[in-house]
Amino acid sequence: CFDKMMIPLYLFLSGAGTGKSRNANEFHQTAITCLSEPEDTELLTKIKEAWVFHVSYENGTTLRSEESSPYLAVGTRMLLQLLGEKMGLYKIIQTYEPADPEDVMTLVAKYHNRDLKDITVILVVDGMQQLMDNKDDGLKSDSRFYQTLSSIADFAFKGIFVIPVCTSTITGPVEDTLKYSHRKCVYLPVASLEPPNYRQDHRLVPVFKDDEITKTLVEDCGGHGRALEALNDCLAGRNIEECNLNTLMNDLRLKLTERYRDAIFGSVDDARPVARAILTR
Repeated sequence: CFDKMMIPLYLFLSGAGTGKSRNANEFHQTAITCLSEPEDTELLTKIKEAWVFHVSYENGTTLRSEESSPYLAVGTRMLLQLLGEKMGLYKIIQTYEPADPEDVMTLVAKYHNRDLKDITVILVVDGMQQLMDNKDDGLKSDSRFYQTLSSIADFAFKGIFVIPVCTSTITGPVEDTLKYSHRKCVYLPVASLEPPNYRQDHRLVPVFKDDEITKTLVEDCGGHGRALEALNDCLAGRNIEECNLNTLMNDLRLKLTERYRDAIFGSVDDARPVARAILTR
């Protein structure tokens, strides 16, 4: 009998463009790095030898109209990772019945002549927000978002050492986004990015200049990768000492609104305290 409190679901929940996918893709290596104590030797070996699956509901692998079960779609995308060089997603959907992730693992274990009880699997499911029909679907146990999330977590109870990792874009507090559950959930931090550098003549050069105005603008981006990209685009060709700051900030606002319109206009309730914090810096 498995205890839900002993087998957690790992979650990266954060705003758009903050690096959830990047952190999830690095989860395997991050886990290896964290397991450095001598008493972790056995677990470290298991993690190092883990089979890692990265599946996504976005970036070219969104749900197709003929896919009625988002959970079985996870199995289909696991097959895509295994057969990607031979078959595309559409061909796999047309050729095979929807695949349960457990059945996919059974086939892989059989191919490698391994017992399911002896393998370790890290299953990363990216872009869970694509399953949301409404922004509060995470609070509804009958929504396809919540049911799929629960099914992914339940995969860890099938007698296989599975570490499920899911990412989803949210625009508010976790407690207002995801229904409380007795299942253990580990909310992993999405590390903010430091201002980037580029390589020039065998040395690293900061992308952003070191003047006070630019440093303030970079700090205001809060380590948000896409916001830093937008700021860099807006600064290109401008002399920060001579340009019109109102025009610069308007251009930055337009770029961010263009990219994150739903997030910006969908979180009006949070706008006042955020604006107050910025204006009282």
